[in-house]
Amino acid sequence: MLGDANDMLGRLKAVLPTAWFADQSSNLDGLLSGFSNAWAGLFASLGVVRLQARVATAQADWLDRVVLDFFGQRMRRMLDESDASLRGRLALEMQRERATRAAMTTKLTQLTGRAPSILEPARATDTGGWGTAIAWGTAGAWGSLLMPQQCFVTAYRPLAGGGLVAGDADITAAVVDMLPVASIAWLRISN
Repeated sequence: MLGDANDMLGRLKAVLPTAWFADQSSNLDGLLSGFSNAWAGLFASLGVVRLQARVATAQADWLDRVVLDFFGQRMRRMLDESDASLRGRLALEMQRERATRAAMTTKLTQLTGRAPSILEPARATDTGGWGTAIAWGTAGAWGSLLMPQQCFVTAYRPLAGGGLVAGDADITAAVVDMLPVASIAWLRISN
């Protein structure tokens, strides 16, 4: 079989000069068998490494190392989580949009089952303006251009019995994960 000790022994013997050794030599076969066993072990290890080097085929601790490599401590295997489930979450996180309002809304909705309320004080569509449909005394919120790159996020805890178990720390981590660099989110978590 390809890569086993006999295959490696045959390969080693094939590259030896024919005039130097007899066709059958127990001493030579014994010496080369040690090398061929070592090479067979390395070849088998290479097959394992080849499988573990790809997200699609990594398993167990190797898959955990891939997750650690991509996301550090932000993402970990949940208690009794299967490789397939972790691989699916990893693929989702690798392709997830980040640093946008839509990304934060999507992440919090997936996490809690409830869409958050996000208000950016420097965004006219959130705050309205004088003499428009959203204005002082009607709907909307008070805006300020003195608060650039800031937003107010109201996230809602999962409903009881909904099957989601995200806690306040998970919600906070999700908001931090979705924020653009050098921005501030004022977070309120509500029932």
